[in-house]
Amino acid sequence: IGGAPKLFRYNSRLPLVVYLPEDGTVRYRIWSAAQKSEAIPAAPATAQKKEPTVSSQKTPTEEAAGTPACEKVQGAVQAWIDGMEGKAYKAELRSDDGVSPLPSKAIHKSLFALQEGNLSIGIGFSKPPNIDASLAELQATFTHIALDRVPVPGIKAVNWETQLQTLVSSFKDGVTLESWKKGVLRVRIQTEFFAAGGHRTDLIVPADAPMQKGAYFQIRTPIKADLLIEGRLLSADEKPDPT
Repeated sequence: IGGAPKLFRYNSRLPLVVYLPEDGTVRYRIWSAAQKSEAIPAAPATAQKKEPTVSSQKTPTEEAAGTPACEKVQGAVQAWIDGMEGKAYKAELRSDDGVSPLPSKAIHKSLFALQEGNLSIGIGFSKPPNIDASLAELQATFTHIALDRVPVPGIKAVNWETQLQTLVSSFKDGVTLESWKKGVLRVRIQTEFFAAGGHRTDLIVPADAPMQKGAYFQIRTPIKADLLIEGRLLSADEKPDPT
């Protein structure tokens, strides 16, 4: 049994559970960034190609049609950072239509993931939220929020995914629940990202192999953020959880 490797951001509050056949194995690798990270340039076009392995993969120098080079995507992200100098990144995060609340997926009864496109935000409570609860009651059970994937705004590149990164996987400070109506939660988050980065989404990297050159970059710089998030945790007709 095999599948394409997937990159997960570490979250100390959300362990990864993997179910396997009795004789199955999991191969994994923990990635960490150096104190100072820069784009790794792609190998020269004249570099000699290696013979393909059993799991033959394209390298970043063998670009898929329309895929920009690492330096180009990094330059676009750097330009956005430069434009934010002295300002906080302010955004209202809703569904793609800009009006509807973000849809959610229940990880379990008290942990939710607000997800759409490349955006993914986790929110947790000490007990399942009740659709009839007051805002104060819900606030009392709120435990954490996790900005798992927040794309750099305005950056769209084929086979690339960008992300603003927080220092900790989940936090509570700076988070205010502003409203709770009919299962829709409105949250304001005032925090700081420590870096912006990007990685190729079309490359399969074996768990025991290094990231390929030109497939990843990270720009470390503090970016203050003031985010307003609106997401639907419960459907309007959902019954309160008796537990």
